[in-house]
Amino acid sequence: MEAIQSATIVPARVLHRDAELGTVETGKRADLIIVDGDPLADIRNLRKTVTVVTGGRAYETATLWKMVGFEP
Repeated sequence: MEAIQSATIVPARVLHRDAELGTVETGKRADLIIVDGDPLADIRNLRKTVTVVTGGRAYETATLWKMVGFEP
């Protein structure tokens, strides 16, 4: 959990932007990744990204990889 927080809420607090960033809550801006697995059980599960959500749109990572010439 500390590794995830060090990439999310901690920088938001340091930048004094934690009212709008850093956690997933109603009214906050967010880009998200959806992973296949529990990153709290094994941090390597963060490498198993299935979907990226940015700008209010969801993108399947397999499609993104293919768009840049890689096979997932």
